[in-house]
Amino acid sequence: MKKFVLVFLMFSLLFLLFGCLDMETTWTIKEDNSIFIKTILIPEFGYEDEMNTYFQAFKIGFAPLFKKMVFSKRIVTKDYIDYDVYYLQMKEPITLKELQELDFNISFNGNVFEFEIPKILDSEPYSPDDVVFNLVIEFPKVVDIANSTLIDGKKVTWKITKQMLYTGTLLKAYLK
Repeated sequence: MKKFVLVFLMFSLLFLLFGCLDMETTWTIKEDNSIFIKTILIPEFGYEDEMNTYFQAFKIGFAPLFKKMVFSKRIVTKDYIDYDVYYLQMKEPITLKELQELDFNISFNGNVFEFEIPKILDSEPYSPDDVVFNLVIEFPKVVDIANSTLIDGKKVTWKITKQMLYTGTLLKAYLK
């Protein structure tokens, strides 16, 4: 399983690092620690075929997770150009344990949330502050403090940069 996850992550990074894809993932954590995940992917114009390959890699790398997701695609027009917008949304919640079994280094005890993003890039990026993707997490309680500047009540948004993927990072939030 680890090989598939690694292949998927590397394939994803190619899209994200070269600016071919905008991505935002939202996790909604409920009181019982079940997690609903929703991801929005917007490829640059002309990269639609690569997105099909991306989803095939996702299906293989995260098969247990993909089985619980609904996939949809909509066309959005912006500046007279039609863009394919892809949505992945949970049909049913996933547990923290299931995410850990997919090799996510994540913990949440109801008051403290920690999610480790490992070092993925081998060489230092030329533009380290470029945002690769946004991770939005909505918690069951109000957030007291987090290592993000974007805190809004129960929601925290982390802007994952190239530098974070080069050094690795630990996302943390403390709830009231």
